[in-house]
Amino acid sequence: ELSRYYASAKTEIKCLNTTKKARMYFENYFTEILNEHVAIVCVDERMNIISSHILNAGTEKSVNIDSKSILNEAVSNRSNYVFIAHNHVKSGPEPSHSDYAVTDLLSKNLELFSVYIVDHIIVGRTGTVSMRELEYTLEFKKKEIPAYVSIKSD
Repeated sequence: ELSRYYASAKTEIKCLNTTKKARMYFENYFTEILNEHVAIVCVDERMNIISSHILNAGTEKSVNIDSKSILNEAVSNRSNYVFIAHNHVKSGPEPSHSDYAVTDLLSKNLELFSVYIVDHIIVGRTGTVSMRELEYTLEFKKKEIPAYVSIKSD
């Protein structure tokens, strides 16, 4: 917990307006975490961070995430935009089939309450992926977020 706090304080990222900043923020956020975790960051319409914390902890291979906990966080922070992220402790950042399916389901459920996923970031052992940057058609990507700039990874 202390390592994560130090790492995130060290970067001093207060605004997640580019995929590069979002990837960096979550790389630091998941420092020293030994099991898969899901995090949420609530942002305002300019992508300034309102709040962030761990939603759920799992095992080395999986973690559960649900729409209700994300919605509760968004509503309690008066935010219509959220980033979700999780880590792959034992593998690279490539999304699994389950990652795609869950992200689409979450997006559909949250949109009913005017809460939108800006991006789903996956931090792996060998790098970080922004699901918004991937070429696949995903439900949350149908919503354009003007204040969020997607910058393709090298």
